[in-house]
Amino acid sequence: MDSLNLEKKMEQKRYEKFFSESTFWGKIKNLPTTAPFCILLRTAVSLYVLLKESNTPIATKSIIVFSLGYFICPLDCLPDFVPFGIGFSDDLALMAAVLASVYSYLSEDIQEKVQDILPEICKGEIKLNPAANADPEIQKKTKRILKRKKETIL
Repeated sequence: MDSLNLEKKMEQKRYEKFFSESTFWGKIKNLPTTAPFCILLRTAVSLYVLLKESNTPIATKSIIVFSLGYFICPLDCLPDFVPFGIGFSDDLALMAAVLASVYSYLSEDIQEKVQDILPEICKGEIKLNPAANADPEIQKKTKRILKRKKETIL
């Protein structure tokens, strides 16, 4: 294994150690339940529910644990205490990329479980796959990019 891959694996392990049931729910409960935070909440809860599903592959669960650990860790690329929610933008970007890469596992049943967990203000008809109606060529390019990113993480 070359030193670059070893560094990436070590970075992944660094954030995985932040993930636990209690730290996840503590973070979720402390987030504002205003509309701007709904996408962050929905993304985090979707990944959590996927993590708990028995048919989610182990490699996928590993990536999910990494992204949720990053979300939970208060000191990352943009610390969470940066005002106006800006500190959560890196967390959301990472979790959204992971969610997009594992979207095929997000069945209607799982989406219903997510809806049941979300606070009332965040419930609704929001589609978890914003690329669903995008140009097919853009979808292909996005999938290629995500595949490369996933390969570098693994």
